[in-house]
Amino acid sequence: MRRCPDCGTGATDPRPSPEALDAVYSRAYYGPDNVKFTPAIERLRSAAVLRRARWIDRQLGRRGRILEIGCGPGALLAALAGLGHECHGTERSELAALGAKRVRGIAVHARPIEECGFAAGSFDAAILWHVLEHLEDPPAVLAQLHELLRSGGLLILEVPNYSSWQARASGSRWFHLDLPRHLHHFSAEGMARLFASSGFRGESLTTFSFEHGPFGVLQSAFNRFDSSPEYLYRILKQEVRPAPGARLARYALAAVLLPPAFALAVAESIAGRGGVLRVVARRAG
Repeated sequence: MRRCPDCGTGATDPRPSPEALDAVYSRAYYGPDNVKFTPAIERLRSAAVLRRARWIDRQLGRRGRILEIGCGPGALLAALAGLGHECHGTERSELAALGAKRVRGIAVHARPIEECGFAAGSFDAAILWHVLEHLEDPPAVLAQLHELLRSGGLLILEVPNYSSWQARASGSRWFHLDLPRHLHHFSAEGMARLFASSGFRGESLTTFSFEHGPFGVLQSAFNRFDSSPEYLYRILKQEVRPAPGARLARYALAAVLLPPAFALAVAESIAGRGGVLRVVARRAG
């Protein structure tokens, strides 16, 4: 990990080769048929996605044309389309776009954004939800989005917060480090500098997420004694299937630790050092 001494943003070093990245973005990563988690967790995710879509709808204040980079299975775009928006998405490969391409009412492109043929100034909002940290050249992507957004268009994104308390306390065991898939590790100061250099005007920055904050604390704590990294997460993803007794023991321990993990996630967020950086910005000019 290389870390900028001025702004605190980190970069994975050495950068994985394209072949190495293709290997870690496998069918196992996306889940069978692009379904990642156990049914109970998927229901919670669906509720969270709908809540996020309604929040984005309120940010826009009217029906618009929306682009999501790294749209995954298309759940967020589907929810936004259901609210009356025209929705487009991109993904890194046909495998990644498999689920989204089955969703009616959204247009999905399995290619880089510059190859999609979008017209300049043709979108009202762009979304990067836990995606920017995966991209090879974030400044170039933000420059492309600046061109595609109309004047005053919204940019909405969330990334793990490398300057969070949980990141600092956990070090290499931090759940949201996610090497080698995460190529960049953003601090609040680094994110502010990135926006300032990309022609966007920040409107809000928050650092709490119900989805990522408490679980980041919880899984990072588990990583301190687990011989297999992210083992609880991999159980929830159905990547590993331990014996029923071992699985129930993990769930019971997680249930005991979740309330203090939630409290810690709230405390770090109140201090401005929560587990995520959630930014709403506008295209300036």
